[in-house]
Amino acid sequence: MSEDIVKQMIEISNEKLVLLNKLLELTKLQKTSINNSDMDKLDNLLNQKDELIKSIDDLDIKFLTCFSTLKSKNNVDNLDELDSKDIPSLKKLKEIVGEITSTLMAISMLDKENTKVIKEELEEIKASLKTVKNGQRAYSGYNKVLNKNIMIDEKK
Repeated sequence: MSEDIVKQMIEISNEKLVLLNKLLELTKLQKTSINNSDMDKLDNLLNQKDELIKSIDDLDIKFLTCFSTLKSKNNVDNLDELDSKDIPSLKKLKEIVGEITSTLMAISMLDKENTKVIKEELEEIKASLKTVKNGQRAYSGYNKVLNKNIMIDEKK
């Protein structure tokens, strides 16, 4: 019974790994879009990433359900407490989980870089908007329309 649960967890983990690799590729494309200032493509990529993340979340729920069942049937708290002699496919599961972890770290690092670049661009935009606002204030100060009649005294 435990072997079947572990095999199901392997299947779920393989699906998750495929989705995470797609997510990693989208994150790389996101970086390119940011560097090229292609905000429409960036928005599209973010929407695609959201869909992938929802699918990954669904897989995580399935995995956790299987994991809870496995823990309760074997009276353990984590995978390390299980013996791979009793469950041969456990080693394969641990390998896939390791790959998932490394892929998640790569995605996280790229996302941090992308966030940093976006924040820097946002600060540049804020600075240029501030300059424009100051210019508008200065321009309006010199070009005020006077609604009152003004008399100019021209004594000779």
